[in-house]
Amino acid sequence: MMRNRSAWIVCLFAIGMVTSSLFAAGKPEVIVVLGDLTMQHSEGEGRGARQFCDEVKKALKDLGIPFTDSRDTAVEKGALAGHKIAIFPYSAFWSKEEEDAAVKFTQQGGKLVCFYTVPGSVRTALGIKMLKMRPGNRRGEFDAVRFNERTPANFPESFKQGSPNSQIVEALDGAKVIAEWCDESGKTNGLAAIVQSDNGFYMGHVFKGGDFAGHKAYLLGVIGHYLPHVWEGTVKPTLTMIEKVGRFDSLEALAAAFGARGMEQTSDLKDALAKRAKAKTLFADKQYRDAMAVAHEARALATSAYARLFPSRKVELRACWLGFPSKLEFEQVMKTLAANGFNAVFPLMCSAGVAYYNSDVLPQATNSCDKLAECVKWARHYGIEVHVWRMNWQLSGGSKETIDEQKKQGRCIVEFAAAKEGKDDAINIYCPSDPRNRKLELDAMVEVVRKYDVDGIHFDYMRYGGWNQCYCKGCHERFESWLGRKVDQWPDDCHDKGPLAEKYRDWREHLITSSTKEISEAIHHVRPDARISLAARTANWETSRRGHDAQHWEDWVAKGYLDFLCPMDYTGSLDQLRRWITYQADVVDGRMPLYAGLGTTYNLKLGDAAIASDEIMLTRELGADGYIIFCWNQHMEGYIPALRTGVNKEDAVVPHRGPWVQFSFPDGKTGTPTRTFEPRSAIEVKTTIRAHSPLGRAVKRVTGKIYRESPEGELSACLCEFETTDCVEKSMSVPLAAGIFRLKVEGSATYADGKMEAFVSRSRPFSVLSAAEIIERK
Repeated sequence: MMRNRSAWIVCLFAIGMVTSSLFAAGKPEVIVVLGDLTMQHSEGEGRGARQFCDEVKKALKDLGIPFTDSRDTAVEKGALAGHKIAIFPYSAFWSKEEEDAAVKFTQQGGKLVCFYTVPGSVRTALGIKMLKMRPGNRRGEFDAVRFNERTPANFPESFKQGSPNSQIVEALDGAKVIAEWCDESGKTNGLAAIVQSDNGFYMGHVFKGGDFAGHKAYLLGVIGHYLPHVWEGTVKPTLTMIEKVGRFDSLEALAAAFGARGMEQTSDLKDALAKRAKAKTLFADKQYRDAMAVAHEARALATSAYARLFPSRKVELRACWLGFPSKLEFEQVMKTLAANGFNAVFPLMCSAGVAYYNSDVLPQATNSCDKLAECVKWARHYGIEVHVWRMNWQLSGGSKETIDEQKKQGRCIVEFAAAKEGKDDAINIYCPSDPRNRKLELDAMVEVVRKYDVDGIHFDYMRYGGWNQCYCKGCHERFESWLGRKVDQWPDDCHDKGPLAEKYRDWREHLITSSTKEISEAIHHVRPDARISLAARTANWETSRRGHDAQHWEDWVAKGYLDFLCPMDYTGSLDQLRRWITYQADVVDGRMPLYAGLGTTYNLKLGDAAIASDEIMLTRELGADGYIIFCWNQHMEGYIPALRTGVNKEDAVVPHRGPWVQFSFPDGKTGTPTRTFEPRSAIEVKTTIRAHSPLGRAVKRVTGKIYRESPEGELSACLCEFETTDCVEKSMSVPLAAGIFRLKVEGSATYADGKMEAFVSRSRPFSVLSAAEIIERK
């Protein structure tokens, strides 16, 4: 039996990258049944039926396994006929006709794969006796599913689940328990999680899909058990993906890149080539399970080799977001991050509903452990900055009692549909127009910088959650006060294309922007050295963000409410990433550092060192001054050591602590993007350097040199030198060559206390067209 979980994880990620199915054409052998009877009976249960059915279908698509889409009402009429495996992700309500059809399906040789709720005769067919539904009697009781020695071949060792409850069942004669529940500590609790019988498989909870690889591995094991040919169709894409590593289409091309850069081929590249050959041999011999495992090893080695191709930087933010800290061991997290070249963390320590530290403003998650103090302690020990991530307005993590009380007080958002019906049904988000909530946002953030030695405050959700928020009674009154007159038809006049909708959007923007301004000024008054940053939305302001969430960060950048910007650039498309960062860099225009938020664990398909290296290199080219990965988890911990051999090879200092430097470029070529030039000998660029520290420290003297820098870090000869005790302006002749470049300042600042610190600052990128590009544009 294949028990190497890491092999499963990477192999199944890779399979998901291959979008075309390699199975033979014809009627699919698998049918997936949506619980539409459940949707008819209960809106809430219906949402679950849709969600869990979508998770199963997504997994099958990623695996390349064809299936037929169906639903309960079609099963009643014979939809299962002609298929071999029927999957019921979540059907809380079954008709007698559907129940009979499912049993008849098994009697004719079909196999059922069922989750959570099944009716009596289907239970009997699956070999289970259902005892009761049991909520977890302690946190994490149904954390994961672990398979045992009775499991058929080719199943994973375990998968993550995180279920709040489970149906408790016993296996009848002829059936067997093949997996048990285990808690967060990894200890099995003796409760059946999965039962197998001659007629199929049953699991005590739903197919959540959160364990991207583990859930797919289970589904593949089940289907492959009954349809062995499925293995060939899934292993073949695994062999294909070995060849595609980063920007190269074959391992031979990757090997050639080492030679082109004057680098010796590494042992991991040589081993990857050998493993690829072995995997192909195993596949030819129809040893599919072993072929998949060896293909994984080849892929991991090739990715490791690829990561070595890229240069490091000495000045760059390298950070990651850390989720709510209840499960984090900060000593180990900081040690691992520092060992792999990271220099900052953005830990989620508070929302409007909870604080993981000693707060006089917010409800505390625990009275026994100050997670923020622990985080700061170990971050300082390993030389890592701490920027406290706050979920603005959100009551996430708050207790039910806290949330219910806030709703009772009328402090939470009421969406348009509820307001139109005259209902006060609120959601778990504070209304940004309520003065009580605005004061809490300010007080909570100021409290953090006053009490703790943190480096900054990081806003998230400093916005509305959608175009339909908020239309509570308080918003009605406060908008009329702001507008200076009554609203004739509330809420219709202020929504969509209503006569006051534009004014209402202006008011929402005003609320979010004014709150940001007030909090930023208050924090800087208490702690001038604390940096204010934002997890910024990437959507276009005029066509999307203005109407949707009112977050006008472009305005905040221009007015200095932020000290650096962290857009959430979560995409696997380098073209999309290029479009986003190009826009962001144009807006920022050197006013502050730009740190790209990369979703290399937000979307687990993006989570390998090759993809991360490509995205980091592109952000450098386009003008970002560093990156933040979303977010810390076991998978990220697994691939960042490869980054340490390339983009993170040298330790780096953060860019947001040095004096202020601004560049002024001449006009570029007409009809091309900003700062794009035709080949010529040189251009004249002006720069202004001010002896002013963004940390509020008095600066006595600033000195430095300016160079032209390529994305790979290659420097030209020194273009000019400077020294000032106040402010100096310099003009320099910048030589042009085809490519993309930035101007790099390497300097030092001497402070009033006599301490001297090095700093680096960079201009926005500028590009020079090649001869071929000029011909192409004509």
